[in-house]
Amino acid sequence: MGADDLGKEPSQGIRFNGRADFYHELMEKYFEATARRAGTPLINGRDLMKIFGLEPSPHLGRVLKATEELQMAGALSDRRSAWRAVPRPLYRPS
Repeated sequence: MGADDLGKEPSQGIRFNGRADFYHELMEKYFEATARRAGTPLINGRDLMKIFGLEPSPHLGRVLKATEELQMAGALSDRRSAWRAVPRPLYRPS
């Protein structure tokens, strides 16, 4: 604690702590809701490799990441909607 801190009114710290608590609680609720929506991925790399006959690749990872982001945003709720989100035809860019 420095000299500047000693000269401040106590209420300044209390107001800041109140805001900090509010933001902390807000962020906790956001991350809890996101985790609930995310759950288990609706489709995985093995699914895509089996259906499309692909090998592991960065492109496959990007497709999976995109479907997971849609799922976390609440845009995908079941495997059928996840499969519809996969680009057709799924191919490796050259």
